[in-house]
Amino acid sequence: MVKIEDFKLSSELVGHKLDVRAVAEGAGFIVSGSRDKTAKVWQAFGKHYEDKETLKNHTNYVGAVLVVESNGWICTGSNDATICIFQYPLGSGSHPTEPIGVLKGHTSTVCALAAGHNATTLISGSWDKTAKIWTNAPGSSTNITLVGHEAAVWAVACLPNGRYVSGSADKNIVVWNERGEKLVVLKGHKDCVRGLCPLPKGGFLSCSNDATIRYWNDTYECVKEFHGHSNYIYSIGRSDAWGDEVFVTGGEDSTIRMWHLRDGALGDALQMPAQSVWAVAGLKNGDFVAGTSDAIVRVFSANEERIASEETLAAYRVAVEVRQAESAKQLGGMNVNDLPGPESLLSEGRDGQTRIVRHPNGKILCYQWTNGKWDCVGDVMGASDGDTGKQLYEGREYDYVFSVNLSDDAPNLKLPYNRGEDPWFVAQRFIHKHNLPQAYLDQVANFIVKNSDSAPVASATANSYYDPFTGGSRYVPGSSGGQFQPSAANTDPFTGASSYTTQTPNVAVARNAGGTGASAANAASGNLDPFTGGSSYTTGSTEVKKSNTHFPHRHYILLENADLSKVLVKLK
Repeated sequence: MVKIEDFKLSSELVGHKLDVRAVAEGAGFIVSGSRDKTAKVWQAFGKHYEDKETLKNHTNYVGAVLVVESNGWICTGSNDATICIFQYPLGSGSHPTEPIGVLKGHTSTVCALAAGHNATTLISGSWDKTAKIWTNAPGSSTNITLVGHEAAVWAVACLPNGRYVSGSADKNIVVWNERGEKLVVLKGHKDCVRGLCPLPKGGFLSCSNDATIRYWNDTYECVKEFHGHSNYIYSIGRSDAWGDEVFVTGGEDSTIRMWHLRDGALGDALQMPAQSVWAVAGLKNGDFVAGTSDAIVRVFSANEERIASEETLAAYRVAVEVRQAESAKQLGGMNVNDLPGPESLLSEGRDGQTRIVRHPNGKILCYQWTNGKWDCVGDVMGASDGDTGKQLYEGREYDYVFSVNLSDDAPNLKLPYNRGEDPWFVAQRFIHKHNLPQAYLDQVANFIVKNSDSAPVASATANSYYDPFTGGSRYVPGSSGGQFQPSAANTDPFTGASSYTTQTPNVAVARNAGGTGASAANAASGNLDPFTGGSSYTTGSTEVKKSNTHFPHRHYILLENADLSKVLVKLK
C-alpha cells in the first residue's frame, strides 16, 4: 500500500506572485488559482510543467478552480464574486484567453467550485452564505440558490448519487437534492468546514478548522474521525490510482498527510517549506499536486522516473529546514503556528475583544471588535529566538515588542513591554513618547494585558475621569514611579499649589521586585488636602522612597456589598 514517505518532490511550478489557493487537474495540464488575481495553466512535458497560459480576467483573488474535462472547460472563482469559464485548449481565435462565459449572482467571494451531475452543471460556494447550482452553463446564468447556512460556504461537492453537499463556517454540512431542497444537516465538526471530497463507492470526506477529517457513509452517518494535523485542515484530495480508500490532506501546520479509510494515517507527514498548504489534489498518474502560501505549486511523485534531481531535492530539504526553524519562533511565548488565519475574522466578536491574526504573507496583525466589525489595530511584532525569548529595542531587552500602526499614512510605532511592568504605566509612557491622545490609554493598556501573560492591574478609565478642580489627568495606581511636572496654569483651589499632570514625555521609571519606585515629589506638610487629609504635592525635586505598599494593586477588587443605586445617584 502506498505511503506518504514514498512521495518525493517531482517539480516546482514557479510563476505566481502570491499564495496559491486552488489547484485542479485537466487532460495533461494543471490549473492553479492565486491571490495575485490570476489563474495559470501548466502544461505537462514529461516530469516537468511549463507555464502555458496566465488568465487575468478577475479583478480580485482567484480562490477556486475547476476543470470539466468532458467540455474542455476551465472554471475560476474569485473574490470579485464572479465565475469565469474558459474553453480549453487555449491559444486559438482572436481572444484566446477571454472567457466564453461569466457567471454572476453571488454577492461575495466565490471560494468553492465543483462539477455537477451532468456536463453543463456547476455548483459554487460563497462567502455570501449560499451555494448555487448553475444549469446550462456557460451560456445561461440560470441558477438555483441553496439557502440555509449561517456563515460562509467554504466547500461544495456533488455525490455519485446526484445529490449535492456544502460545508460552511457555521460548522455544519448540508445535503441537498438537485432542486435545491435541504435534505439533511450533518453536525459534528467543532469549527469551520473547509473541504469536501466524494468517494467512488458512496459517502464523502470532510475536513475542518478543528484539525479533524470525518468520513460520512452513504446514509450520512459519521463512521470515522481522523486525527493527526495540529492545525486547520484546508483541503482533501484523492486519486483513483491509489484505490478507493486512500486520500491526502493539507493544512495550516505546514504538512501534507496521507490516510486510509480503514487503517488511518499512512506514514507520518510530508513537511512543506510553506506555512499554509491551501490546496491538494490527486493526479491520474498517482502523483499529487499542492498549492501553498509561498506562491509555488509543487508536484510530488512516488515514481522514481518522475522524482526531481538530487540538486533540486537538496534545495527543497534546505527550504524545509529553514521553514521549521522559522516556525519555532515565538510571539510573546506563543508559537506563531498556533495563531489563527484571516478566516477567523469571519466570526463575530464582542465589544472590545481583540484577536491576533497571522496572515499568509507572514504579517501578524491585531484586530479589535468595534461597532460590529473587526478593525485592524496594527502590526504585532514579537518573534524571538527560541533560547532567550528576549528582543532588543533601543539597546534594551524586552519580553515583547509590539508594532502598532495607528494609520495607513504613518510609520509603525514600537511598544516595548516587560513582564511585571504595570501595563497602564507602559501605555502612558507610550502615549507621552509619541504625543498621542490621552484617550488611547485604556485601549493600549488592555491590548498589553490581553496579548501578554501579565496579570490584570486595576485601573480607572483614562478618558472618562479627570480632576474637576485642576483640569489635569487623574493619578493612576501603579504609575507612581516617575517624576511629575507641575502645570502653572492649573492652580489647586484648596492647597494653592500647582496641579500635577502626566504630560512629561519619556517618563523614566525605576522599579524593584516589590513594585515600588521613586515618589512623584516631596510632600508638603503645610498644605493639607481637604479630601484625603494628606499633604499636597509640591514642586520639590528631591526623590524620596515611597513606603506605601498598597500600590500597585495587581488584582481586581470586588465590592460585593455596594449599593449600586446610591453610587449611581452620586455620580450624576
